[in-house]
Amino acid sequence: MSDLEGGVVSIYDLIVPGGKQVNPHAEAAEAVAHQEGAALGIDLPHSHEYATMSAYLFPHAAADRLMAIILLNNILFYVDDMFSSLRYSPTDRRNEALHTYRQCVRVFRGDNTPRAGDRLGAAFLRLRTVMLQMAPEAAMKRLPDSLERHLAATLTPRASITTGRRMDMNRYIQVRKHDCGMGVVINLIEFSEGMSLADMVWADPMVARCRDELILIGGLMNDIFSYDKEVRQGQPFNLVCVLMENAGCDENAALRRAIAMVNEVSGKFLADLKHPALVELVKAEPDLRHYLCGLHDQANASFHWQMDTNRYRSPQSPFPELRALLQREFE
Repeated sequence: MSDLEGGVVSIYDLIVPGGKQVNPHAEAAEAVAHQEGAALGIDLPHSHEYATMSAYLFPHAAADRLMAIILLNNILFYVDDMFSSLRYSPTDRRNEALHTYRQCVRVFRGDNTPRAGDRLGAAFLRLRTVMLQMAPEAAMKRLPDSLERHLAATLTPRASITTGRRMDMNRYIQVRKHDCGMGVVINLIEFSEGMSLADMVWADPMVARCRDELILIGGLMNDIFSYDKEVRQGQPFNLVCVLMENAGCDENAALRRAIAMVNEVSGKFLADLKHPALVELVKAEPDLRHYLCGLHDQANASFHWQMDTNRYRSPQSPFPELRALLQREFE
């Protein structure tokens, strides 16, 4: 039995919004995305650990749209796995990477063409081509800005969020909101549904609050699951490490505090989805119902996919439930 006040910490102490859902087109869509990635040179040997994520995030997307979403997320995982250590590199190397990322986003916007030999730029060009075959640009209009914010945030150096020798919690949270990539994933909901919310509806204060809460759920829950992996890789940019530094507590206590933080946000998120103001707004804006259901699906996926991949499992995990490797990735 787990106890948030002490004892063995359990991953099941996290609030889970609902049951597991996996897109029925997952296997076929992942196979096509794998072929696309291999042709572009961005398919990593361990891509099976992360290629399954999109089917959990978008359990109702059509097969072709799911494939495009998988391709986008696979590109971002490629960047994360190949270049995340740049956060700890000298300024000139980070600036060079930032320039490259911005050029890639310009390619995705349709404002630029990749240079010869630019693997990442070519991947974003192919992504744009694939997505425009399925949806008008209006359904993708929020993606470029969120992509640029995400890629830039992955380069934020530890020194920029430290006070003395400790990472500042508020600064860490602000960076993590973009660094985690949830903003990009959320901005794919309109593409997945083949619709585009009116800007006034998208910016409605209650809709924005639910979106902000989901970003925290996704980013900070990932910190909990990925803590052991990141520490072993020598990359302590993680909520659990921030809590240990600031509270002077041990690993188990920090994990319990992190779980409590995520659960608090999850409770608010689930309540806000049922807020009377949103109920009334859905009556006037039917597409909003699909958008809010998409937010709920992603909150579910934040837990269930991370349980169903070996990416965050190891014999050294502080969570007993994550110490055994799965015999195969869930399909």
